[in-house]
Amino acid sequence: MKPSTLLLISALGLFAGPVDAQDREVPVKITHLPERNWTAYKRVAIAEFTGDDGATVTPRSQDISDYVAQTFTKAGEVEVYDRNQLKKILKEQKTQMDGAFDEGSTIKAGKLIGADFMILGRVQQDDFAQDDNGMFIPSRSGGSVIPTTKGVYVLAVAFTILDPQTGRTLDNFVESVTIKSKSKIGNSAYMGVNDSEIKREALEAFSVKFSRNLAPYTEDATLKFLGDPAYKDELSSAIANFHMDETEQAIGQMKAIAERTDLKSRAPAKAKYNYGLILFAQNRCQEAGQLFKAAYLAEPKTTLYREAYDKAKEMCAGQTKPE
Repeated sequence: MKPSTLLLISALGLFAGPVDAQDREVPVKITHLPERNWTAYKRVAIAEFTGDDGATVTPRSQDISDYVAQTFTKAGEVEVYDRNQLKKILKEQKTQMDGAFDEGSTIKAGKLIGADFMILGRVQQDDFAQDDNGMFIPSRSGGSVIPTTKGVYVLAVAFTILDPQTGRTLDNFVESVTIKSKSKIGNSAYMGVNDSEIKREALEAFSVKFSRNLAPYTEDATLKFLGDPAYKDELSSAIANFHMDETEQAIGQMKAIAERTDLKSRAPAKAKYNYGLILFAQNRCQEAGQLFKAAYLAEPKTTLYREAYDKAKEMCAGQTKPE
C-alpha cells in the first residue's frame, strides 16, 4: 500500500465510528452579562445625537437617538426621558434654546428631571466602506486583473455618559455594526444597493447590539466532540448514552477516557476537551473551563480549546448576577 494511501486512511480514522457527524454536536446555552452595570441607575436622559461633526443634528442622528431611547425603554431597567420629552420640559420651564439641543441644554434638562445619568451620541460613521481589490482572470495571453470592490455598510456611534449634577464625563465608548453589502465586479460597493433598506438594516442591528449592553441575553451555541482512533469506540458509546439522556453514564465514560494514561500525541488534549464539553452541556462551567484550559495548555496552537475556555468563562459569569 502506498504511503499516501496510509496517510489518508489514518486521517479518515480520526472521524471513524458509528456515530454520525451530526450526533457529535452538543447544543449549549450561554448567558452573557452586559458590559456595563446599569442597575445602580433609575433615570436616564437621552439627548439629541449629532452627526460626525459633533454639532449638526440630522434626521438620521435623531433616528438613532430614538432607537437608543426605545432600547432602554424595552429593557425596563430605568425611567427614560428621550430628546422630545427633554425639549418639552425645557420649553415648559421657559428655557431659551439656541440652535441644537446641545450638551449644555442636556445637562440643564438632566438636572430638572433628576436624571442619574445622561447619554450623548455622535454618529461617527454611517456609510459604505469599500475594500478595493482585484480578481485575476486567466487567459491564453497570460490573464489580467479585473478591479473588484467588496463593500460593507458601517454604522458607528460614539457615546458619552455624563453626570447631570456635575457635568463630569462618566464614560466614553463606541458601538458599531457592520452589514455586508452587495458588490459587483468593476463597480463600487453601493451599486445596485437599496440605500434606505441597508440603512434600516444597520439601525436594527445596531439596536440589537446596543440592547446587549443593557440586560443579560442568552446565546445558543453548538460545539462538537473530537474523535480519535485511540478511543473511537468508547467515544461513540459515550455520545450514544448522552443523546439517550443517560447523562451520568456518558459523563463517567468521558471521564474514564480523559484519565487514560496510554493516550499519545494529540489524543489526551482531545479527551480532556470532550470531557469538558459534556460537563459544559450540563452547565458545570467551572469544571469544564479547567479541562478546556488543560487541553489548550497541552495544545496551544489549537484555538478551539481557547475559544471553549472563553465560552465557559462567559457561562460562569452569566450564572452570577452582578451586585
